[in-house]
Amino acid sequence: MLASALWLLLWPLLTRSTRTTIPRHELNVRIAQQRLAEITTELKNEQLSDADFNTAQTDLEDSLLTDIQPEERSASLKQSGPLPVLVVATLFPIAVIALYLILGSANYLSTEDQTATTDTSARSPDALLAELNLRLEQNPTDREGWAILANAMMSLGEYTQAVDAYEKLYALTGDDAEVLVGYADALAMLEG
Repeated sequence: MLASALWLLLWPLLTRSTRTTIPRHELNVRIAQQRLAEITTELKNEQLSDADFNTAQTDLEDSLLTDIQPEERSASLKQSGPLPVLVVATLFPIAVIALYLILGSANYLSTEDQTATTDTSARSPDALLAELNLRLEQNPTDREGWAILANAMMSLGEYTQAVDAYEKLYALTGDDAEVLVGYADALAMLEG
């Protein structure tokens, strides 16, 4: 994966653009010559006044100068050599490996996350169900608790207890479609 990412970064640096063989400033000069011929024709056909012709010619010369000057400055940037390729080829893998070593280690996890993970996984399902039953005795209107208990009993194959949990959940929720489907499923499993 590192090699493919490195290839994607280096590909533009390694390849040179070969779309045009004519330098950009020559294209700009050709376009300016064509435009000058067009406005000269318009002047001869009396579609342009002398003042408009002079303004268009001045604008054309100004735009040609501004187009050519930045191109000369950027020519030195395009021929920068292999230095950017070498920098990317060495620094990118080093940075990726360093990030992996820092973020990929188990020590990076906070101690709270580790204790929370080990706390619930260390307890048995019976202990978790006993805790849930105790919570439901203290708060019998806990819809989420009854739904969890009903689903847990269905998963364990304790259909009688699942039906009881669904009855209490149905009393709390009313005609909720999900509860009714679960309740019907529990009744069907209880009847065999």
